[in-house]
Amino acid sequence: MLYKLSEPSYAYDALEPYYDKATVKILPNVHHKVYIDGPKIQFTASALRLKSMNHFLKVFIAVAIIIIGVGLMGVLIQMQLVIIQNQVLELAQMM
Repeated sequence: MLYKLSEPSYAYDALEPYYDKATVKILPNVHHKVYIDGPKIQFTASALRLKSMNHFLKVFIAVAIIIIGVGLMGVLIQMQLVIIQNQVLELAQMM
């Protein structure tokens, strides 16, 4: 991701009389980090769902094409058999 947490522009001990250094470090390193990492996780999950959906659709379409193709082949074979059967009957009538 392009987003990252930048270092604060102030020293961690700048508010020392009111807040100690450890408390001030929590704000950017923990609290603000959630706002950067949360969307990253969501975008990653969305991308994975999209990839899996695209994969599912590709497989579904491929299977549908195979089924339709096999069905069409069956129809074509039946048509050929009917044509051959008619030709055999015509030959039998001629004899």
